[in-house]
Amino acid sequence: MQAQSPCNLLQWIMGRAAILLFAALSLSAQAPYRVAFLGTSITCGAGATERFLPRVVAGLEERLSRRVQTYDLCFGGAHSLTTLLLLKHTALPWRPDLVIVETGALDGFAPTLSSPAIEQIFHTLATARVPAVFLARTARCSEENTRPDILRFGKAYGIPVADIPAQAMPDNCHPTNAGHAQIAAALLAAIPSARPPAPTRPPTLAAAQFRSAARARLAGPATEVAPVFFKDLGAGLEAPAGAVEWRFQFEGTLAAVLFRLGHTPTAMQVRIDAQPWRTVEIQPAWFLNYYLETGLPPGPHQLTLRLQSGAAPVILDGLEQLQ
Repeated sequence: MQAQSPCNLLQWIMGRAAILLFAALSLSAQAPYRVAFLGTSITCGAGATERFLPRVVAGLEERLSRRVQTYDLCFGGAHSLTTLLLLKHTALPWRPDLVIVETGALDGFAPTLSSPAIEQIFHTLATARVPAVFLARTARCSEENTRPDILRFGKAYGIPVADIPAQAMPDNCHPTNAGHAQIAAALLAAIPSARPPAPTRPPTLAAAQFRSAARARLAGPATEVAPVFFKDLGAGLEAPAGAVEWRFQFEGTLAAVLFRLGHTPTAMQVRIDAQPWRTVEIQPAWFLNYYLETGLPPGPHQLTLRLQSGAAPVILDGLEQLQ
């Protein structure tokens, strides 16, 4: 084989470099593939050091030869109704190419709202025609049993489900690193190549809405604080130290409040309209959704809260409504 001259070798190297540079520029010029992750503390990676989210991103980038941009909406302590509201108010306005949903882990605290909220998540994604994958697991985070519902709704709506009936979960809720690797592999295997079909079933909770605490407040001392979630809907409220009484306006059949992680009350009393005051049992500090009344008459109502702060001030992010 005839040896190349130094000049020819330099031209060959420069040509190869130009090809590689062109390929890199072509990839960078592509709009990123946008993936919204909706989930509880499981998606956040509690109990593990290697969560499934970056594994899914790496697998997608390798598969698509395209940069993946994520919106990490993991929300420790979220009921499925909160996940639905995050999808509706935050994830879908971001215009994702794919939505990955892990929900149901905290639904045991309000089981009557669980199945309708999960189905409405499916219905909302199918209505928007956004590709999605759901995660179905067998766990006991709050004595919930949402895996059968998720599998059933996946078939009904034509949306794939990554089903993982068994995992290593030392606390019966949060998977280990090996569990997160198992989740990532199952999600990547289930990612659809097409949009879901338009739904033929009626919506279950189409009127669900989130209203920020600042916009709902009628009376009571507070400092407005920037929201962590629902960022376009208004501010949360931080209570002064000690006890506080707040009064809010809301619409619909559901009286529900959403506190911020690390800023839940140590004691709470509620009054709805002219009903008598009643004491609310305080849940673990990581549970942020309190569903105070689910069978109210439609229309406007007033909710009055008497709250007691602990070491950290109470922060109320907002109210969840079913109009």
